[in-house]
This record gives sequence, structure tokens and C-alpha cells, in this order.
Amino acid sequence: MRFVFEIIDNFEDLLKELKSLMFDLDFKNNFKSFTVEDLKLTEEAKSIPNALKPQIPSGYLILEMKETTGNPLIVKPTEKENEWTLDNVFLKTSNGTATVKVVFLR
Repeated sequence: MRFVFEIIDNFEDLLKELKSLMFDLDFKNNFKSFTVEDLKLTEEAKSIPNALKPQIPSGYLILEMKETTGNPLIVKPTEKENEWTLDNVFLKTSNGTATVKVVFLR
């Protein structure tokens, strides 16, 4: 989204433009991220290609969870071989299975 200051003559116009800009912002405008849909997770760590190269994501948010068995909690694996890297990130469930929509954040 572009904001052009040259067309603003007074404070009211500036305020109006800023308000419209703020109301048009969404999650993707505020954060570098990538989303993975229909990701099927089990208790085994699942490798997911890192689309934020050359950075490693700092965290993740589960946006939607469906088709679960057991009582799954989506977690970042703690095993050394499943550390997040420039190439891959990993998720798994603590119990059971789940299909999720997840966003990874810079």
C-alpha cells in the first residue's frame, strides 16, 4: 500500500488519509510471514520448507485446526535434529493427529 504525501494540503486531509490507511491494514501487511494450509501433523516431526529465507521464523500461530484425533496440541519439536533452519521448520502434535492452517512469522 502506498501513501503519497504530496497530495495532502492540510491536517484534516492527512488525518483522513492516515485513518483510511490504518483501517486497510491486515495481518499480512504488518508481518513478514508465510501460511501453510491443510498441514497434516502427527506425533512425528513434520518438515515444512521455510518460505521466509534468508530468515528463520521466530514463531507460529495456528489459525485453524480440523480433522483431529486424540487431544492434539501443536508444538515445535525440541529434538536437535528438528531445529528450525533457513531451509526447514518443524511442527508436530503432542498427542494424536490434526490437520491445521498455520502461519509462520518472522
